[in-house]
Amino acid sequence: PLALAAIGQPREETHPSGAADIVSAGMLEAAGIAAVLAVHVHPDLPAGAVSIGSGAVYASNDIFEITVHGRGGHGAYPHSAIDPVPVAARITLALYDLVRSHASPVEAAALGAGQIAAGSAANIIPDTAGLRGTVRAMSAASRKRLHDGLRQTADHLARAAGARATVAIIRGEPALVNDPGLVRHSSRWLARAGLQLARPLRTCGSDDFSFYTEQ
Repeated sequence: PLALAAIGQPREETHPSGAADIVSAGMLEAAGIAAVLAVHVHPDLPAGAVSIGSGAVYASNDIFEITVHGRGGHGAYPHSAIDPVPVAARITLALYDLVRSHASPVEAAALGAGQIAAGSAANIIPDTAGLRGTVRAMSAASRKRLHDGLRQTADHLARAAGARATVAIIRGEPALVNDPGLVRHSSRWLARAGLQLARPLRTCGSDDFSFYTEQ
């Protein structure tokens, strides 16, 4: 007999998300879960319409944190310091080229800085400068290439200025990849239920449901 289990979405908007806990705790195996279907609202879809698509539909979601370590000093004597601020600025600008050079041109990807911070006074060269941002990719291969390129870019640009860069990447949700067979079966049932089937909605947004599809 077919058994159904309802799974909530604990801590979906926080890190680490709850779906990873459910998977790592072995709950899917313990309950004998063979397939998982998820429902999520989206403002780009009209009321009564459902978007369902096979393959990658949501991107992986990781946070990067880069700290440039220089040597502080007085703004009147920049030659006696190693200013981390322009190094952080060069790294920030260089990051936007990584999507073009490290992700496949037929796959969506996004990478950018959302926070930059340095210094405590206008006339003081700080010891460090930091930036934080997001990395989004639609495949595990692109995800790894972007991570590698991010580390290399930060390291090389910092070294070129006599500074040092440390890079931390906080891994979040993997790319959400839907099973084609399950999509075909689900689409037929949705149509029979009288729901309008909209075009597949592919986005660089993320969702922790991807931990289930990965499993």
